[in-house]
Amino acid sequence: MKKKGYLFVLMAAMCWATLGLFGNTLMSLGLIPEQVAFLRLFVGFLILTIYALIKNPTLLKINKKGFIFALLVGLVCQAGFNMFYFNSVKTIGAVSYTHLRAHETLRHL
Repeated sequence: MKKKGYLFVLMAAMCWATLGLFGNTLMSLGLIPEQVAFLRLFVGFLILTIYALIKNPTLLKINKKGFIFALLVGLVCQAGFNMFYFNSVKTIGAVSYTHLRAHETLRHL
């Protein structure tokens, strides 16, 4: 089970590492950062929803309070982060953003 956890971490890191490339590619095709952010979140939503429907549909049952909380967290945290991230990538480039973010993370260790 521990090896499976390491594999998931590695896969997550690989997905995260391609985020700047994904954003740059879509923006070079004419999309604005807000569209790229929406596309990323929407595709993720579709993939996770389909996976949940196949594996365990009861995971998608949520009460009204939980739905409102999830909606607010999604809008504020996820949408906010993605819009700031892709605007940063557009302005300073993915490599510079990653360098600044890594430096900031290491500074707090």
